[in-house]
This record gives sequence, structure tokens and C-alpha cells, in this order.
Amino acid sequence: MLFSFMVLCIGTIAAQKTVSGTITDDSGVPLIGANVIIKGTTNGTITDVDGKYSLMVNEGDVLEISYTGFTGVEVPITGDSVFNTSLSTGQLLNEIVVSGQGAGVSRRRLSTTVDVLDADKIDQLPGNSIDQLLQSNAPGAQIRLSSGQAGTSAIIRSRGPISASSSSTPVVIVDGIRVDNLNSNPDLGITTGGANTSGFGDIPAESIEKIEYLKGGAATTIYGADAANGVIQIITKKGKNGKVTPFVEFRAGSITAEDKWLRYQRTGEAIFDPGSLTELKAGLSGGSEKFSFNFIGSLYQDDSYNDLNEQLKRSFNFGFQSKLSDNFTYQGSFSYTGFNFNLDYNANTSFSRFSAAEGGAYGNLDELSDEDWAERREFMQTQGALTNITNRVNRLIGSNILTYKFLNDFETSLTFGVENRSSRQQDLTSNAFLIHVGSIAEGTTDQASIDRSLRNVFTTTVNWNINHSKDLGDLSFLTNAGFRLFRTNDYQELVQGTQGVDGTISVNNFAVKTAEDFALENANYGFYLAENIGWKDMFFLDLGGTLDRNTNAGDNVGFQFLPKVGVAFNLGDFPAYKGSAISNTLTGIRVRANYGEATNFARPFREDRTFALESFLGAPAFRFANPGNPDLRSERVKTFEAGIDFGL
Repeated sequence: MLFSFMVLCIGTIAAQKTVSGTITDDSGVPLIGANVIIKGTTNGTITDVDGKYSLMVNEGDVLEISYTGFTGVEVPITGDSVFNTSLSTGQLLNEIVVSGQGAGVSRRRLSTTVDVLDADKIDQLPGNSIDQLLQSNAPGAQIRLSSGQAGTSAIIRSRGPISASSSSTPVVIVDGIRVDNLNSNPDLGITTGGANTSGFGDIPAESIEKIEYLKGGAATTIYGADAANGVIQIITKKGKNGKVTPFVEFRAGSITAEDKWLRYQRTGEAIFDPGSLTELKAGLSGGSEKFSFNFIGSLYQDDSYNDLNEQLKRSFNFGFQSKLSDNFTYQGSFSYTGFNFNLDYNANTSFSRFSAAEGGAYGNLDELSDEDWAERREFMQTQGALTNITNRVNRLIGSNILTYKFLNDFETSLTFGVENRSSRQQDLTSNAFLIHVGSIAEGTTDQASIDRSLRNVFTTTVNWNINHSKDLGDLSFLTNAGFRLFRTNDYQELVQGTQGVDGTISVNNFAVKTAEDFALENANYGFYLAENIGWKDMFFLDLGGTLDRNTNAGDNVGFQFLPKVGVAFNLGDFPAYKGSAISNTLTGIRVRANYGEATNFARPFREDRTFALESFLGAPAFRFANPGNPDLRSERVKTFEAGIDFGL
């Protein structure tokens, strides 16, 4: 047995070898920091200051070599030991994106900017949610954290003012399906001092193949009226042609808070507590030319950087694509996320430990005596232990995309799917907590309260389009026309109980109980047309428009026409520029400009005079609620953008 084991080890070692080489650009200049990765693994290296690399590989491996701004290549490992590779420029402009045109289109044809995160970049980032992934890779976005607490999410806005009255958060699309992205508390949510929760936190990041982020009216016209704030399009993994490969990944680490920005160092001593994180991922991926799939499940847990927050996330995603015939394909995906986390009171409330300490409510903490500080620290830590704010989310997303090619130049696609997101927020304030913070007298036993917010959102998406592409020598045309429908059913309930005793979480056990609900059912639908005309693959004219309508708006608003127009000129492809001295320094230079319009429809019944039915002395009573404005129109957003893109 020992001899057999030694032979096996020797055979394994013999199959491995070290390969090396130099990576240069197409003019022979070494590329510093180029990625050299063994395909299908995370094993790899980067080139040094001379463009050289060295890596241990197996016979039959394939090296994936890439560098920002250059077209990546794959190099099969043969009997040689030296593999020198030259990369050509132009990857950024030739990259195919979906956003902005509604179908796959080269970025060189677009007059708008599209920030793209591909699978390689996503896998290298430590972030566990989409807003964290975008924060360092979407320069055109304003990403502002409302809180560093577990389970909370950032506020994401496009540059510049978008709306005077409505939400400024972008539309989120997962595999063609519009999903709920309430980037703040719902209408009947629990107020915890500004710790915003959103749909970003519970979209599983580990299943993402690509993220595309668009800004501005011209970029988002074909996505509907409420896309004035931008569009974040997420494409999940569907597997690739190759043998079925299982994988298991385990990650463990610690979480510590950065305390150098604190006003008082003792604030961190009282609240910050190094935590741990663990994550387990497992899945299968592979397939053939006819069918491929990707399945991944994950379990993530951490107890954050302070003495209170914890979160637990369970998710799985199954994506696949099938070639039903030479011209007919089907893509499908299904994902589930279960997310549980708890919160501390955030800064905009008198119950916030952090803002009280940093705001000077306890005086200068760093100047307190050791005895006084020990007492104050124990007070703050006890307050944290008595805080009981919990959140629970369950989310399901299902997508179906059918694509059929006909008459050589035509392609039609039907996308349909649903999303269901249910959440429960609960704030249980005990007598012990209120006594501790001095809100009620010592010995009080009947002033506990509970606030519970329940929300269930069901969205339906249907998008049917026809694409036509034609190349006539110097002229080329891309046409996209279609119809879309996005329907939302949003139901919320807020249940409150007061005058309760400690030790119960049942609303039935509180002396006074109140409840209110909220319902929103509406649909946004319309027709769109986009035309992209190219000349000699250098100059492009981008035209388009949509007729959009919302069932919230009355007949006096009707359909809204939202146009867009843009131009792009790829100066880097101009013959005179290619031969100039500056072309060795500036590559892929492109000039672009665009104009676009979008709209935000008013909330339901804002045009109508309405009444409210309430109770007075135990009997139904009516009062006027909304005065109404029959002249109200939708808010029109007009954007103009111009810019230059280039590589060094």
C-alpha cells in the first residue's frame, strides 16, 4: 500500500510543471500586472514589472490571460514550458453589453456609458452584496451608506438631481425581470433611525455573471418611465460547455471596526466588538453544446464588528440554458434567499448609543475617570443587550427567456417571470429597556411596546421584442422594437401593541392593539423603438423612443412619449489617428454625446379628490383626505451628457 501511494504521488508530481512567459501589448511593450489564471480555478498570478510570469500547472490546463483595456486570450498548455503572449487593445469598446439597447450590442456603438462588472472582477471582490460590488467599480454612481450595520444597504443615486418628490434609486433587473428595490423604509415600515434596508442585500452575489449599470435618460429610455434614476442589470450564471464540475468553497475571517475616525476613542471600546464570519458555498456547473447549467448554494453568517449585530443568509440559484434547435434557445433561472438580521438604533433617534456617545451626550468620554468610564461603558453595553430589532426576508425570483432567430437577420425574444419578496420587521421595546434609558420610572411593568411591519411584494414582468441587424458595407443598422409590462402588487400591514409586560412577543398579550394596512396595485407598460446606425464602424447615430403609460395616472395624462438621441465617434479607429504619435499613448479614444427624457408618474389618486373612512365615538366617520389636482401631470426628467472615453 505504501509503495502504491508513493507511485501515485510521483505520478501526480510528474504531471505538474512550471510554465513561464512574457505578456506584451501588440507593439511589444511589457504589460505590468496582467492576470494569468488557470481556467476554471482561482489559481493564478500576475506579471511583474517586466511583464514576466511563472506558474505551476498540469498538462491539459488552459491559461486565461487578461488585462484591462485589452482583449483576453486563452492559451492551452502543451509540451512547452514557455508561453509568450501578445494582447491586442480594444476590449472595452468591443465588449458586448445588453443594457441600453435591449439586446446584445458592442459598446462602441453606444453614445452612453455602461459600467460593467464581469464574473472575474466580481469573484475577486470581497463584497457580499451588490452595493458593495458597485461601490468601487461604478464611478458614475453616488453610493452612500446609510449605516454600517449588518443587513443594511447603501443609497444608490445617479449623478445630478433626478426627482423633486419621488424615489431616486435605480431600477434593478435580474435576468430580464424587474425586482423590488425599496431603498428605504416602506410606507408602513419600522423607523430605526435611518438604517435603510433594501432589495440589494438579499440578491445572492455569488451567482452573478455580470452587472451592468446605466445612468441618464438616454441610457434608460427603453426601460420605462421610472428608469430615470438609472438601471442596474444583473445577469446570473447559466453554465458553460464542458464537463460537469463540482466545487466547494469555505471562507472564514474576522470583522473589525475602523476606529480612527471616531471623535472619542472610548466610543469604540464600548460598542465595537471584533466578530467572525463564515461562508460555505457549494455547487455544480457544466454541460454540453445543447444544454448547460449552473447550480450554487451558500450559507453565510457573521456577527459584525459590534456587540449587537448578527446576520444569517441562506441562498441558492439554479440557472441553465438549452439549445432547443439551431435557431431556438431557452434560458431560465430560479433563485431563493432567506435573510435574517438584527439592528441597533441608528443615528437619527434618541435611542442611538453611537450618536449619543459621539454627539457629546455623555460629555468627553476620553476625559472621564476610569471609574466613571467603567460605569458608562457598562450602561451602553447593557442598552445594546436590551435592544431587540429584528428583520426577516424571504425572496424568490424566476426568469424565462425564449429566443428565436429567423430570416437570417431577425431575432425575437420573449422574457417573462415573477418575483416575490416578503419581509417582516419587528421592534420590541421592553420595560427593562425603557427603565434603563430613563424613559419610565423604576419598577414600571406595563409600558412595553411592539411594532411589527409585514410586507409582501409580488412583481410580474413581460417583455417581447424583435431585433434586426444588417451590415451593408460601410453602413450597419441595429433595430430593436418591442412591448414591455411591469406590474406590482405591494401589500403592507403595521401592527402595534402598547401597555405590555416583558417576556412576550405576541401582540395578543398587549393591552392596547392598533393596526393599519397599505395596498398598491399598478402596472407600467409601453412600446419602444431603438435604432442604431453605424458608418464604417467609427461613427454611430443612436435614436429611440418609448410610449409609456402607468395605470396610476388618469386619462388626462395618458401615454407619455420619451425620446432619446445620441452620437458616438470612435476616433481611435480613424486611419489618420492610428498612424499618429499620440496613438501610442492614447488608445481607443471615443467622443460621445446624448440627450434623453424619462418621467416619474405621480402616486395613485393624486389627481382625484378622496375621502378617508375613520371611527368617531364608535361609529364610522368620513373626512376629506386628498384634495386632488386634475391638472397634475407626470414629472419630466431631461438629461444631456457629453464625454470622452480613452485608454492609456
